Amino acid sequence: MATFKPLKDDPDITIGSLSQKAGIATSAVKKQLRQMTDKGYIERRGEGGAWYVFASPSV
Repeated sequence: MATFKPLKDDPDITIGSLSQKAGIATSAVKKQLRQMTDKGYIERRGEGGAWYVFASPSV
């Protein structure tokens, strides 16, 4: 997923910045984040908090 590496590099990154770095629409970023969250690869702690990445980029 295009959003994985930027998210791992900067857990406080915004959806807008992820969109720009990955070169995809913000709606696609949101979809990827939802998919990775559902699979348990990432987790967001607190409202507007940092992302915690549990999987490796090879996922």
